[in-house]
Parts: sequence; structure tokens; C-alpha cells
Amino acid sequence: YRERIKKAFPEWVAEYRFGKESELVAKAEDLRGQLLTLESEIDLYKQYKGALCFRSDPLVRVVTEVLHDFFGIDLEVDDKCVEDAALKDEQGNTVAVFEIKGVNGNFTRQNVNQVDSHRERLNLPATTPGVLIMNTIMSAESLADKDQIPHPDIIKKAVADNVFLVRTLDLLRCADLCQRGKLNKEEFRASILSRGGWLKAGGDKIEIITDG
Repeated sequence: YRERIKKAFPEWVAEYRFGKESELVAKAEDLRGQLLTLESEIDLYKQYKGALCFRSDPLVRVVTEVLHDFFGIDLEVDDKCVEDAALKDEQGNTVAVFEIKGVNGNFTRQNVNQVDSHRERLNLPATTPGVLIMNTIMSAESLADKDQIPHPDIIKKAVADNVFLVRTLDLLRCADLCQRGKLNKEEFRASILSRGGWLKAGGDKIEIITDG
């Protein structure tokens, strides 16, 4: 029926509008605009969740975006070794080194050692905070399968080496907590730069695990 009417009505008929019809058309256009805005915002969250499946350059990009957008932390990424990044103060001094990588397994001793090597390459003392952000268990087939904690021995090594472990899953949980007003930017920054250990995020809080 609608198809027949569409063919039967010449285009100029649309030039006439009922008053109520004009109101409805305007309302529909406004709703379409709102829908486009909402879809754009939803797409942004989808991009952030790339931190749960990306590795290498794409992972570094999305992690740096999350750190900037939610916590106001701007990292300087090494052009030659994209997984290496640094946090600098206003004078350009490195105040913390970052390693960002995706792996099929969990945190390992070698991963922690790489952060220490990063410090050494920059001639920084062992007291300079090191942060290892990893997309772990990339081979996971579910969120529950991916949610595996670091081994206690690795956490202890991280503490001894002044390296802070952050799973990208916990990073996104912290971003959510921050957006919901359960965690402030300063608390997050202080947590990851204070000492070695593992950042555990869940429910409405974060914990710093230092003993496994």
C-alpha cells in the first residue's frame, strides 16, 4: 500500500505540511540527531575495549588514549620501540617508565625484567617507578577466562624490582570507577607510581597487592 501511495504522489505534494506534521518531523530530526550522538559515544567505548584484544601499536594507542581521557596522564611513546613509553614532568624529566604489551599468557619474570631494562637504557635509577601495562591472556575465549590474576611470585618480583603491574582489564575497570566517581585521577596516579605491586580493580574499589 505504501509503495503504491509513494508512486501515486508527486514530489511536490510534500511541500504541503500539516502543522502537527511539521512538529513531528522536527521531533524526529531531533531524535535522529540524539541517536547519532549516542551511537558516537557508544563507538568510543568500543574503541577503549580494544585494550582487551589488541597488541603492539594498536594496543599502545588505545592504552595511551584511556590514560589521557580518563586520568589526564599523557605518555611520550618511543618512536623506535613503540611498546616503551615515559611519563615526563613539565621540565621534560622522566618521572616514570611504562611498558605496554599484549601477550597470550600472563605476566612473566621476563616482562618485569624488560621494565628494568627500559630504565637502564634511559640511565635512570632503580627508584624511578616502572609501570607494566599488559593485555594478558589474549587467547581467552571469555571475560571470565581472561580474568586471571598474576602469579604471587611475579607480584613479589615486581615489588622487589619497583615495577607496578596493571592488566588492561583492571585499567578499564579503573576508568569506569573514575567515571562513576568511585576513584579520582590523583588516587589512580598515586597508586601506579608509588611502589611495585599489582593493581587489582573490582566492584567499587581498587587494591594494591604486594604479597600475592
